[in-house]
Amino acid sequence: MTRHRGHSTIDVLSDDDLLYIFDFYRQELKDDYHKTWPWHMLVHVCQRWRNIIFAWPQHLDLRPPCESRTAAARALDVWPTLPIRIHSLPDIPRSDNRDDIIDALEYRDRIAEIHLSFLTGSQLERCAAWLQEPFPLLRSLFLRCYSPYSGDAPVITDAFLGGSTPHLQRVDLSGIPVPTIPKFLTSAPDLVFLSLESITGTRHISPGQVATCVSMLKKLEYLSICFESRGSFPEPEPSNQFSPRTRAVLPKLAKFFFRGVSEYFEDLISRVDAPLLHRLYLGFFDKPIFSVPQLSQFFHRIEWLRSPLEAVVIIFKDYIDVSILPSVGGILRLDFLCTGPDRQMSLFAQFCAQCLPLLSHISKLYLTRFNPAQTDQQGSSPWLRFLRPFNSLQILDIWEVQLGVQIAGALGELTADRVAEVFPMLHTLMLRWFDGVESLVVPLLKPFVYARQLLDRPVEVQIIR
Repeated sequence: MTRHRGHSTIDVLSDDDLLYIFDFYRQELKDDYHKTWPWHMLVHVCQRWRNIIFAWPQHLDLRPPCESRTAAARALDVWPTLPIRIHSLPDIPRSDNRDDIIDALEYRDRIAEIHLSFLTGSQLERCAAWLQEPFPLLRSLFLRCYSPYSGDAPVITDAFLGGSTPHLQRVDLSGIPVPTIPKFLTSAPDLVFLSLESITGTRHISPGQVATCVSMLKKLEYLSICFESRGSFPEPEPSNQFSPRTRAVLPKLAKFFFRGVSEYFEDLISRVDAPLLHRLYLGFFDKPIFSVPQLSQFFHRIEWLRSPLEAVVIIFKDYIDVSILPSVGGILRLDFLCTGPDRQMSLFAQFCAQCLPLLSHISKLYLTRFNPAQTDQQGSSPWLRFLRPFNSLQILDIWEVQLGVQIAGALGELTADRVAEVFPMLHTLMLRWFDGVESLVVPLLKPFVYARQLLDRPVEVQIIR
């Protein structure tokens, strides 16, 4: 920099350049509920910036944040032409702040965004009373009930928001009972984000209702249906398969998150199709019999899951986390929510048996765990049964010492006729952070490595310290 003669200032940027920078910063913050787009600070930098920002109020989404009824009244006085954002403090539950900010809902004709978190049941009831009338400018609704009180939360009915929200784009409800699809959702043609989280109680929206609702939301890009616990579901009626039905196409859905029982998810995906889906998170509660025939077909309809894949398997105390990463973009994440190594392996084995085509595309696997104390007594054989479905595996990368020792022992104990059957395409075995146990692992693997050499299928062992 010292070699340059003279200098340039930010004034060399055109108005369009500055507008682009402002908007880029706004976009970066829009999905972070804990950060506010600080346009009100930028307008005080200079008159030029002020003119640019106020020339594009809708494009730059100018909404004064209001954290109390007094702040809302002041914002309406200072910014007479701008819609406002009702926003409770995000850090800790503070009933005084919540009670005060709820009263600001009386300015419904000027409110574009409602963000209220840590609500108690009584506060949500007061909030729901204000929200029985239309909010003509509302674009974003975030209501989160404080979990100890979610059992007392009032349900969302057709009277909510007057049953009509023509400009609504985002809905995020957490810990709030939604037994049926409320009318305001089906009257929101611009909705792009719908999240129903921490659903409790056995009275909840059915898969058929969800499918009917989202089939009408042609701009929907994000969908999340997450239940709080296994106890949120009644016992389903016995059924081995779903009758053939026409699937609703969700033309723009890119991200889908689900946590619940497999029967609910199976019923839901038998009714919908999402050709542009590229991020899928599925969390399944434990079930004695884990049956997901629709899931395998759903995976088959996702084109990027047929490309070469890498997988990361992390075993925790109370769940198994599986992330599958294709070479062409996208991500599939599966959580199997169960406790105990035997049950974890059983549930994962049931999934593998029903989704073998998906696993056959996985060429590299990263494997680790964070509950070695629970699994040290298992011995080596269960791990081979755990990994056997990955029959196209070329690289196995292990990140936990005791797990690596157990797998090395299992491979070394294979009989000659089984050496070619287990990981037939494997060419590299990587063991990370194995300082001090190399003298133990190498002898365990020696029979396996030698047998693969005789079969002209050599395996390179890399111990990475």
